[in-house]
Amino acid sequence: MFALFFERQHHVLLVRFSDRLARDDLARLDRDARAFVAEYGVSRGIVDFTAVEVVEIETAEFVRRGQQAAIMTGQDRVYVMPRPDLFGLGRMFSTYQKIGGNREPLIVRTLDEAYGALELVDPQFEPLPLAPRASNGQAQA
Repeated sequence: MFALFFERQHHVLLVRFSDRLARDDLARLDRDARAFVAEYGVSRGIVDFTAVEVVEIETAEFVRRGQQAAIMTGQDRVYVMPRPDLFGLGRMFSTYQKIGGNREPLIVRTLDEAYGALELVDPQFEPLPLAPRASNGQAQA
């Protein structure tokens, strides 16, 4: 599960994952990120995994995703991954992004580090609505 927030002054998208991180969450995020780009344009971003309790994604999926083109092409991205298992997966993803010609996302352990990396002081993130979903949690066509 995740929520989206936007800091308009500095044009930064914040994604906050919580509870269980599953493959379908990443697919929904891709869809929502594309919708965001269509409305606001590309943006710098923070993806916060601090509240993730269970990871249900295989390493091979992180590799596959790392080999894909970034949705926020050419923008700074910071991933907050405090848990050692997530931090390792994040570093691997980051490396594959770089090998694939994308801007390499920075992997940090705290939200304060992410704010510092993007030079954000007292950011004012506002919630953004997610794209509609069917009642069973699957994306609507």
